[in-house]
Amino acid sequence: MKPILKIQFSDFWPGFIVRENYLYRLLNKKYELILSDDPEVLIYSCFGNQFLKFKCLRIFFTSENRKTNFLETDYSISFEFRRNKRQYRLPYFATRILESNLLGQLKSPGFEESLRLYDSRKFCAMVVSNPRSYERINFFKKLNCLLTVDSGGRYLNTIGGPILNKIDFIKNYRFVLSFENERFPGYLTEKIVDAFLSNSIPIYWGDPLVSKVFNPKRFIDRSEFESDEDCIREIIKVNSDPHRYAKILSEPIFIEPLPDYLEENRLLDFLLCAIEQRDKKYLVANYYKSTLAYCKRRIVKIKANLTKK
Repeated sequence: MKPILKIQFSDFWPGFIVRENYLYRLLNKKYELILSDDPEVLIYSCFGNQFLKFKCLRIFFTSENRKTNFLETDYSISFEFRRNKRQYRLPYFATRILESNLLGQLKSPGFEESLRLYDSRKFCAMVVSNPRSYERINFFKKLNCLLTVDSGGRYLNTIGGPILNKIDFIKNYRFVLSFENERFPGYLTEKIVDAFLSNSIPIYWGDPLVSKVFNPKRFIDRSEFESDEDCIREIIKVNSDPHRYAKILSEPIFIEPLPDYLEENRLLDFLLCAIEQRDKKYLVANYYKSTLAYCKRRIVKIKANLTKK
């Protein structure tokens, strides 16, 4: 019989459904979970401040480019590189793979199959809803001026309306524009993985460390070129040469060995170890206000000392 754990989730994205969440389903393997307004454990994200009202063990989770504030949380699951036992590195692309058990599907087609795909597909696709990435928008406009890029998202849509399923849409294209919203070391989301799943070549911009995870021969990295124009010239060359295209598409996807955060049991072990601390008296929630007040006093004192100098 599984032990009971009172748990709650807060400050997640609009449309968030607790029982469909990957962390909920993962913990449900070990605990009988009860959603409670007086939880033992809170898992929260970065889309609000409701977490502040919960006086229990807090675990911060983010798929966004947001840094952990350990004045507010006991543990963290994020993309960050930290030498901290209370933080677990899990870039969002890994969450996407784990929650849908996609690792076995991330295999490149062979060379002959890649040639067949080349012949049966259109040039390039993009699916974007966020209008804030200048790099992505600018690159799209430059490339689209030379060869048609079909954009199926809610933003910059060129096909008459937003598509219903991203993978079903992009699998009909040789290339997929896979630019991140922001560029930061370790911030690596599902965008490049979606292109791999569709057996397309990603045109990527974002995480400068992407080639430590994914084979740089399997995608086109905008950051490897001096300018958008240089990168676009390379894309056009590859698009005009079926054998060169097939060589890239048939390359292995991952750099070996695979990152250890793609092992689900490691994440579960981290969560279980964190939850074991839920009855400790030194939880952040018990000291948050006094810690925050102390930090404010220190800032005032530092500013005063700088003014004297």
